[in-house]
Amino acid sequence: MTDMRRRRTILWLALGVPAGLLVLLTILWKWDWVIPLVDARASAAIGRNVTIAHLHVHPGRVTTIVADNLCGN
Repeated sequence: MTDMRRRRTILWLALGVPAGLLVLLTILWKWDWVIPLVDARASAAIGRNVTIAHLHVHPGRVTTIVADNLCGN
């Protein structure tokens, strides 16, 4: 019985720790670090220069992404 309990504990730790770290990373990540990538992709997609001042990402069941001062010249 203790062997089964030990396996169950190891399984929970093996699944729970990476999931918790992923949630923590998502919450603490500076989303402004990806602005140059988004700018380049958007510029290539529409054929105009695109600039974004700030990104707000709200993770959840429905993830919301808001770009402040979006300019396309």
